[in-house]
Amino acid sequence: MVLLRREQVKHTAKDAATLVGEDLAQHKGYYSPGNNRVNLMPDDFTLDILKPVTVGQRFTVEQIDEKLKKAFILNNLKDVKFEFAVASLDKSGFMSYFERQSKNFVKHYEDSVNNFYFF
Repeated sequence: MVLLRREQVKHTAKDAATLVGEDLAQHKGYYSPGNNRVNLMPDDFTLDILKPVTVGQRFTVEQIDEKLKKAFILNNLKDVKFEFAVASLDKSGFMSYFERQSKNFVKHYEDSVNNFYFF
């Protein structure tokens, strides 16, 4: 019975995280409109202006944490603790680095015996 409940919680937590992931994905890759349209080549011009803004640049750890908490509450997982990270993928689809992560993410990510994770 305990094993069944654990699997139910895992499935529901994945559903909640997927909900937030789909919401965040709507914000990926958009170009920043910039705030200086008067001067064509401002003094602080860099090529970074040509790169799309990532989810990790658009949202803070606190904002992502709040979205996850709301999704967990919506899925009746109010008391389930979680850690998270927002990863950047390379062109091949492999994880290249973490853009944002919660305070204890690395500690829990490395402990696969007592924790579970999904992408």
